[in-house]
Amino acid sequence: MIRVGFIGVGGMGMYQARSFNQVSGWRVAAASDLSGASRKSFATTFPAARVYSDHRDLLGDTSIDAVVIATPTYFHKAMVIEALKSGRPVMTEKPMGRTVADCHRMNEVAARTRKLLMVAHCRRFDTDWGA
Repeated sequence: MIRVGFIGVGGMGMYQARSFNQVSGWRVAAASDLSGASRKSFATTFPAARVYSDHRDLLGDTSIDAVVIATPTYFHKAMVIEALKSGRPVMTEKPMGRTVADCHRMNEVAARTRKLLMVAHCRRFDTDWGA
């Protein structure tokens, strides 16, 4: 069972959490968000999951196997790098970063830490979209 933590559980983060929850072998284990309303909505939807107000607390949770980042783009670079350095594979929402240099930096850290970094261009895997 892969236990996934979500950083940012507003609209897209909740969509991702609900999607992961439907996949066999994955468990929605934790989330962090600055918004109390978003944390409350997540906790109601996933009562067995842990909820944090600070993403660093989620990254400190050693039971988390993988991280999904669904925050505003401005925060992606720092959060992706922190999550990779915590030893976990990361999926981040699109756009990956604000600048090409930011994207290169995230890719460099992924290569150095030998952790997978994926950008959530999920529609490319949708059979209807491909048709």
